[in-house]
Amino acid sequence: MGMIYNEEVFNLFWSYVNERQQIWYKRFMLNEQAPWTNDKILQSVHFTNVYPQLDRGHQYLINHVVPTYSISNQIFRTMVYRAFNNIDSWKLIEPYVTIDTFDSDKIFERLQQRKMLGHKVFTGAYMITGTRFAGSDNKLTNYCKGLLPTIIHELTSQSPKIIDAQTLEETFNIFNEMTGVGKFNAYILATDMAYAGIKPYSLDTWTNAGPGAQKALKLIFPEVKREWFKHIVYLRDEQQKNLKPNFPYLNNQKLTLDCIEWSLCEFQKYYSKLTKEYRAKARHFTPRNDNPYE
Repeated sequence: MGMIYNEEVFNLFWSYVNERQQIWYKRFMLNEQAPWTNDKILQSVHFTNVYPQLDRGHQYLINHVVPTYSISNQIFRTMVYRAFNNIDSWKLIEPYVTIDTFDSDKIFERLQQRKMLGHKVFTGAYMITGTRFAGSDNKLTNYCKGLLPTIIHELTSQSPKIIDAQTLEETFNIFNEMTGVGKFNAYILATDMAYAGIKPYSLDTWTNAGPGAQKALKLIFPEVKREWFKHIVYLRDEQQKNLKPNFPYLNNQKLTLDCIEWSLCEFQKYYSKLTKEYRAKARHFTPRNDNPYE
């Protein structure tokens, strides 16, 4: 017996996925000029790509954060990069983010200067951790003097486990055990390991539904309780019926469970803008010219 779902919202989800991927294709593959869609919401609000590895943050991680370093350093650098999730902040602290060159004082000094100049230090997309470190309520002190030293200390024992892990779920569980990480960021880090080529496992055998994805699943499947994974698998398996014949797959790769989870999170923002039934955090879309994708 099939899943019970809200047909209107189900169809709207697939319409969103189709249109969002067409925007990427028209913009970057066909080099068309804006607007790349007639959808006013997609024209004006920033939504991440259907394939996570096409996003600016992932592209920078893949091309600049991890190459040429040892696996232990790749893991450490990925964790620090994601702690701030801000490329401009990363560029300032990068010289001090290897196991041998780590210097929390230098990192704090450079980011404090950036903050005093009125620039953002952290991502605005989501909170990395709510854990207090270093006996301070100051977020920057908390991270630089508390979180980062904790990461490098715990990686002494955890890095070999991550290196030996065979699956996405196993790697997620290791990150989730670390101080100040949490399930949401543990999943981002575990998928980063695959996208950056650090781990060779599949992103289509398991997924963790974040808060945004859970909200979207409740919209699509009104009777869903906590069986998030089963419903994401169902959507993954329905893609062939619901993606348009001209859907521009990335390298002929079908949407993985990670792509579906990622898209669900963005879809609930789209739904909120369309229906105004609730408020969801979103930022205005302004096309950039300094990166191949965004």
